[in-house]
Amino acid sequence: MRQCTALVAVLLVACICKAQDRFATQVVLPEECVLASGPIYGNEIVAKDGLLFVSVQNAVRDGETIAGVIEIHQRDEHGFYHKVDEIRHDPSYGEINLYGGDIDFDGERLVIGIRGRTGGAPSAVHVMRRDAAQQWQLEARIEAPIEPGWEFTITFGDVVAIDGDTLVVTDRSAFPPTSIDDRGAILIYRLEDGNWVPDVVDTAPYRSVALSFGCAAVSGDCVVTNLRSADGLMAGLRVYELSTGNVQDLRTSEQLYTSVDVDDGLIAARADRSFAQAGVCGEIHTFERTIGGQFAMADVIEHACDVGYRSSHQDTGRRIVVRGDRIAVNGRIDLDDGSFGTIFGSFDVFDRLDGVWRRSEELYFSIAGIYAFLPSGKVGGLAMDGDSVILGHQWRSRVRVTSCGDGTAHGALSFYDISDTYCRADIDGDQALTVFDFLAFANAFDDRNPVADFEWDGYFTLSDYLEFLNQFDAGCP
Repeated sequence: MRQCTALVAVLLVACICKAQDRFATQVVLPEECVLASGPIYGNEIVAKDGLLFVSVQNAVRDGETIAGVIEIHQRDEHGFYHKVDEIRHDPSYGEINLYGGDIDFDGERLVIGIRGRTGGAPSAVHVMRRDAAQQWQLEARIEAPIEPGWEFTITFGDVVAIDGDTLVVTDRSAFPPTSIDDRGAILIYRLEDGNWVPDVVDTAPYRSVALSFGCAAVSGDCVVTNLRSADGLMAGLRVYELSTGNVQDLRTSEQLYTSVDVDDGLIAARADRSFAQAGVCGEIHTFERTIGGQFAMADVIEHACDVGYRSSHQDTGRRIVVRGDRIAVNGRIDLDDGSFGTIFGSFDVFDRLDGVWRRSEELYFSIAGIYAFLPSGKVGGLAMDGDSVILGHQWRSRVRVTSCGDGTAHGALSFYDISDTYCRADIDGDQALTVFDFLAFANAFDDRNPVADFEWDGYFTLSDYLEFLNQFDAGCP
């Protein structure tokens, strides 16, 4: 009888549902309160080989506020991620301002940027590695080196990247020996006899006040970072090829590269429109080696002007990921006119087929909860691992967490399976949507089985019925 009642309830609300192309397969919320001030849960994330690392900044653990932790989540055989461990700052090093301002993982080593505090611990980078018991141990602690004429600052380690024996660290506010007006440095370390030794210490080719070196990536012997002059008239990328010592500037005019990634010689950069460029669309620029060995722009992937890639000048972090012939990019849009409903987020996935980049996935949502089943708020971090795309959301006002003072969970992670075969509404797993999926959903709902929690909020309400019907109506691939 309960199956029939539930089925009728689903059918009665069918007319008000709206189909979408892609649905979150999983949503993860902070296990404890995360403060609303500053970067928060999921602002920096990285995933590889079934492991997901989440920077939780300004976290609360056991009732106490700490500078941050790194959560470690592992993917199971069904494609769902579960928290298995976390790494915390060792207080013996002294007080810090931020733990995990940026993180990266190359499949073997995890690197963590740590912002220090005046009178406490200096800014540093920690390189972590698993021991024989699969426990994460500190392999190296790297503080700013002593270089003649250089003055490194608290922003040392705000951007990090690692691949094998190459580690990249930037300090966007460092004072180089050339001029007090020039700011910013990139440091490239090589692993030699178990020690990380600075191989390259470089600054921007023109006056730059905390605008250059806001992002960096490394693949093999190729390191890429962004450049931008203080007056905004010159910008671009700088490429270091460590095997040859070649340094190449890929300059543009009035393009703000806020995120960059590189994989096996393919560079992808998110070229944002700035606040001063009303009506100018954001783009993705790709660069590849030419026959002569130099990098040159290969493709420009444009976005619709009404929802173009856009961010503030100080936006940093991992906002674009390239893996082989696939690019994922978040298109965070800040259009706040005082009403929360005007702040949007999005992500796109592009696949290169027959030499042409084509958008294969796109999703939009707003802080006002236009699509209430999604974690709403600004997009933070972005990660991609195989057919899984993971987004960090800096605010999800709809979910209540009792351990928080105001009851609000500040931040969330949402997961998307972008394979051609995934279909969450296929409850009975027979690769077909039939009345049996309705019955299976009704049973799971009455049993409070998580498979029926389509909003991933820990509650079983009419909204879960609506979302199930929404996805059922959208159909399977």
